[in-house]
Amino acid sequence: MKSLDAAYQVLRATGEPLHVEEITRRALEQGLWSTTGRTPEYTINTNLLNDIKKHGKRSRFCHLGHRTYALQAISNVTEGADMMNPQ
Repeated sequence: MKSLDAAYQVLRATGEPLHVEEITRRALEQGLWSTTGRTPEYTINTNLLNDIKKHGKRSRFCHLGHRTYALQAISNVTEGADMMNPQ
């Protein structure tokens, strides 16, 4: 499985935003993705950023902050909930 597909599976199963280190840890532990690289979290982070840059709003992912990602659908639901419950 490709790193982006693994990240998608992890985020979908979680249902909430995650830091790239947690996405990577879960993907590796669950056997969704394997790598011989020394910095797998940087690989996934770079791939996520490139996907978002390439596809924009059509990307499956959104970047929420420093190395934290969510699925577009989850992000849209969260933003809608925040708008309904202003503080």
